[in-house]
Amino acid sequence: MPHPAESPAPTGMDDSNDDAPLSGGHWKAAVLAATASYFDAGAIVAGAVALPLWANEFGLTATAVGLIGAFGANGFSTGVGAVVGGWLGDRYGRRVIYTWDLLLYALGVLVIAFAPSVGIVVLGYVLTGLAAGADIPNSMSLLAEIAPRRARSKIVGLAPVLWYLGPLVVTVLSVAMHSLGLLGARIIFAHLAAVALVVWVLRRSMVESPRWTALRTATAGRGESSAWRTALPALLFLVPLVSVWNIPAGTYGFFFPYLLGTAGAHSSLASDFLNMLLFVIGILTLTVFVLIGDRVNRRLMYSVFSLVAAVGFLVFLVVPVSNIAGVLANLLLMGVGGFSATFHVWSVWSTELFPTEVRASAQGWTVAVSRFVIGAWSLALPLVLDNAGFTEVAVILAAMYLFGAVFGGLFGPSTQGRALERIRFRWSANFRPGAR
Repeated sequence: MPHPAESPAPTGMDDSNDDAPLSGGHWKAAVLAATASYFDAGAIVAGAVALPLWANEFGLTATAVGLIGAFGANGFSTGVGAVVGGWLGDRYGRRVIYTWDLLLYALGVLVIAFAPSVGIVVLGYVLTGLAAGADIPNSMSLLAEIAPRRARSKIVGLAPVLWYLGPLVVTVLSVAMHSLGLLGARIIFAHLAAVALVVWVLRRSMVESPRWTALRTATAGRGESSAWRTALPALLFLVPLVSVWNIPAGTYGFFFPYLLGTAGAHSSLASDFLNMLLFVIGILTLTVFVLIGDRVNRRLMYSVFSLVAAVGFLVFLVVPVSNIAGVLANLLLMGVGGFSATFHVWSVWSTELFPTEVRASAQGWTVAVSRFVIGAWSLALPLVLDNAGFTEVAVILAAMYLFGAVFGGLFGPSTQGRALERIRFRWSANFRPGAR
């Protein structure tokens, strides 16, 4: 008897790719596709490193800081890019995005690198965000569509790992060039441009997604409205889940050094070291979850580790942010729970729960709404921090993870090991007899 979350494969598709042995070709394509996460996160954290320096150089107000966060790679522009890029990827193929997006990304980060004013910084981030946003849903779709069903956690999970590798490299460069001040930040953005151009050249040899090609050949583009009806329940599940998750994750991704500096707890250099520690924790623990993710219950994993992350923020109800032990406890619990386990699970869900016909478009809308939410939060955060304080912000972030523990725990599907085209999201799946 099929699992409640399974359906027959759609016309024109079969499950043969799901049982293919994992090969070097899978990994090569996965690495090139997953670099989208390296560039997305690299631009966000490069901004986090540069933000205190821009604040001194340009005399930024709290409103200006919020604008940079809102329109940057962490906010509105990425959302717009994801919607447009996702639609293009479903209509014309995943590979078509790779022919231009990294060129736009390189242009954007170079504009930021040489920006003489805060207005040019925002312009550069708009270009960067549009490019990164277009890349994310297509890269994630390609990862799921090439992955065997018993290795989907490994292949798709490579993207979150690279999402933390980018920030780690950026933060290491920041520490190494700390004495250079703003010049060091400009060099960091230039490095992102150089890596993007190299990857753009390598991506030109990539082939199209075999699932997308087979489906377009069989259906000639028909059936999108039916696919959207199938995708809608999953979209209504993932949009609030990812958007709420993204508030604390995006806050720490972009504002962490600014938060610590504003709270008066640590120097800029110390903030960089703490940032580096957070990303090291993320990479190490993500590697574990990637390896076991195809064998454990994803719903249970998401719920438990959301609670772990929430406890990491509730620590600040007991100790002040000036207490280094409290900060380290927060980084460890947030890194393991919020930055690793939950990130990994929803990343895999976001690729599994949508039909191939609209997989990139639906992910694009998920990314867009979540980035618009963090964009709005970014506008408000500096003012909230000025008027309330770090502890109050920490409690708000803890509440975000508590929501994820309940919502993801109740409705999250257990999809591990299942054929990609047969997975369908149903709100009632976990409440039916035999659900697991």
